[in-house]
Amino acid sequence: MLGFLHQIFEHAIALKLIRDNSVRHAEKPGGKKSGANPDIQFLTVGELEAVLREIPDESVIREPNPTRKGRRGPSPPPSPDVLGPVLRVIILTAAMTGLRMSELRGLRWRDIDWTAQRIRVRNTHVRHEHDAGGKSEFSTKRSVPMTTLLAGLLDGWSQRTVFNGDLDLVFAHPQIGKPLDRSKVLKRFKAACKDAKVPVIRFPTCDTLSARG
Repeated sequence: MLGFLHQIFEHAIALKLIRDNSVRHAEKPGGKKSGANPDIQFLTVGELEAVLREIPDESVIREPNPTRKGRRGPSPPPSPDVLGPVLRVIILTAAMTGLRMSELRGLRWRDIDWTAQRIRVRNTHVRHEHDAGGKSEFSTKRSVPMTTLLAGLLDGWSQRTVFNGDLDLVFAHPQIGKPLDRSKVLKRFKAACKDAKVPVIRFPTCDTLSARG
């Protein structure tokens, strides 16, 4: 109900009928999902590395089917899978920083302070829109530290991607430069967990990796 009211107030702001969304200040009711595990679930470093081994670090060229229904000859070649490399980097960044999916999808290269070795949260991407307001004033005026390992990984990724300008997204779609599809990232991550035979947890958290580097 709060989510529905929030969207109504946001629409009213867009129409310039009101100035503030009162629902932003409402405290969400507590509650526990039935059957939910109350403990935070983590992947160990070894488990996370096993998950990453299930995700290709290069584009995968898919073979066309030898036949197609109702027509002669092979099927048209499917589009290559280009998401592997960026998925590896976004999963590692999530594990090393604890940033939310929306924060990672809205992260731009200008938000990475290489000198201070910190990632500054200024923007999120939720429901196909960028939002610099965040859930609270604090949420978009904070920064998280980067380990030396993560800084090196992101520096390497900036040299691999063609979208490496200050205003480009760090984790842009490799072909179109748009934010990654949230559902596809989560689906691929869960599939990699299953293939690696490790616990399928929420988008990734690692209990020891953040201390490395």
